Amino acid sequence: MLISTYLYHSGFVIETDNSVLIFDYYRNDPANGSISDWVINQKFFESTNKPIIVFVSHSHYDHFNPVIFEWSQFCPDITYILSADLPPLAKLGKNRVVISPFQNRKIEKESWLDLTVISIPATDAGNAYLVKVDGMSFYHSGDHANRVRTWDPKAQSEWMTQTYLNELRWLFMKVSTPINLAFVPVIAPFEWDYLSSLDLMIRHYDPKIEHIVPIHLGHPGVDLLVMMSDIFEHALEMGYWEKLLTYNYRWEKFYEVV
Repeated sequence: MLISTYLYHSGFVIETDNSVLIFDYYRNDPANGSISDWVINQKFFESTNKPIIVFVSHSHYDHFNPVIFEWSQFCPDITYILSADLPPLAKLGKNRVVISPFQNRKIEKESWLDLTVISIPATDAGNAYLVKVDGMSFYHSGDHANRVRTWDPKAQSEWMTQTYLNELRWLFMKVSTPINLAFVPVIAPFEWDYLSSLDLMIRHYDPKIEHIVPIHLGHPGVDLLVMMSDIFEHALEMGYWEKLLTYNYRWEKFYEVV
């Protein structure tokens, strides 16, 4: 079983046979809403009895909302995987696992749940994660991207691209099975070479990637429908459209294998 749901921006839920993974949840409006109102709250936790693991890639406001710690009142056994760059108080508390770059950690939870988290430093802040659970692997980039702008000097652009690829190389050497879902950022505003992170991922790691998912699209002024159409056309031109997964609205279950 594999179900992936788009929350907002870089926020996603992945449900497997034995776990629910929540990545980079930050938009929590409307307050006190129901699941149909695009908010994770008590009703969400009442809808599953699976272990829930929450990931925070880094401290930027569009990837981290402290409201996630309130969820423990609905799910006392919830586990938080937190980047080391979060504020000190955020890293204190029950079931909070702090991860620095270049760690390979088996997360102790239920004895029957085989969960491993591997981290690399993002090119912006915090971590990117490779998560292995239930015989599957998922990559969530956080803000790990090829952060090249159109006017950057050639030497700077080449250094950034090589840094981006070097971190991925170290990470992907840690997994021998295919990466089922790779969540990779599209960098806006558009003075950035905004689709290059997707292109580089496929160009260098195509055999390892089953599906690639563009993320980081919750910026003001970005029309998600138009953006997804542009990304699909680009992937069609570049030859990886069959691997591309897209979504069109918040809380869309855009990939489901039961």
